[in-house]
Amino acid sequence: MEDHTPRIARNVRVVLAERGLSQKVLAGMSGIREGTLSRRMTGKREFTANDIIRICNALDCHPNRLLDIEAA
Repeated sequence: MEDHTPRIARNVRVVLAERGLSQKVLAGMSGIREGTLSRRMTGKREFTANDIIRICNALDCHPNRLLDIEAA
């Protein structure tokens, strides 16, 4: 099974940079603990589907943006 964590983390960083937000702010907005989000962002733990949904809701973006999936 392929680990998509590095790609997702990169895409989250891009969206955060575009919006001028920090990882700490994202943690607060998404309800994901800072330590948990940090482990996901550094690749120590994989993102869960729930993480992706919470991040997308906080950033008002579609999961395809984080997963690098082009819309059909």
